[in-house]
Amino acid sequence: MLPQEIVKEAKAEAKAIVKEAEKEKEGSLKELEKELKKREEKELSSYEERLKERVVEETSKARLEAKRVVEKAKEELFAKALEEAVESFLNSAAYRDYLASSIEEGKRELGNDVVVHLNKEDQELISVDGIVYDLDDRGVVVESKDGKFVLDFSLSELLERKADSLKAAFFKEVNL
Repeated sequence: MLPQEIVKEAKAEAKAIVKEAEKEKEGSLKELEKELKKREEKELSSYEERLKERVVEETSKARLEAKRVVEKAKEELFAKALEEAVESFLNSAAYRDYLASSIEEGKRELGNDVVVHLNKEDQELISVDGIVYDLDDRGVVVESKDGKFVLDFSLSELLERKADSLKAAFFKEVNL
């Protein structure tokens, strides 16, 4: 073979090797692009999932806080309405009737020889034997003479016993 032919053949071989290397390079680049795109999609998907979870978490927290605020407002509304109702009751004939009937019930249960505890503010409303004006609360407490038995008809006791039914009635009435 002549040197020119050898050079020509070497050039052709070199061209073929370069062409093959470029094909491999393109294939590798395409493969690398695919891999990078997969990773990018996977990371994006993971980020979207974390974002969705965060949104759900924050929404749940906001709902819980809103519910707490609403419940607190409802409780405050009930407390204010109850306070007004108690004040109205204390200034009514029904309160005087409540005191009288509670004393009568106490005497029926414990006998006529009892000590009746009232608040000084109720002094003008009722008059019976055995009254002691030492009650801090409004209402009446009837106690056996020997102190062994006590019937508590105080407003705080009454309200405590009736709290759940009063709340239910109030919220039903105001549609809450």
